Amino acid sequence: MRACAAGATWAEIKVSLEAMENTKLNDNTVTRLIQNLEDFSFIQNIDGVYSARDRMTAEAFR
Repeated sequence: MRACAAGATWAEIKVSLEAMENTKLNDNTVTRLIQNLEDFSFIQNIDGVYSARDRMTAEAFR
């Protein structure tokens, strides 16, 4: 989730995940992963940009 460390849109997160996994990911899979991270308060969505909720989480994502 390096993309979320500094802030990224849904599309940027999907591209980043696909590059890391070296495979195409289903849109629903990406949405579910992002929703789970939001539900557990690891990331937040502000105006369509997902980012880590705090500095410690951002460092862990890097």
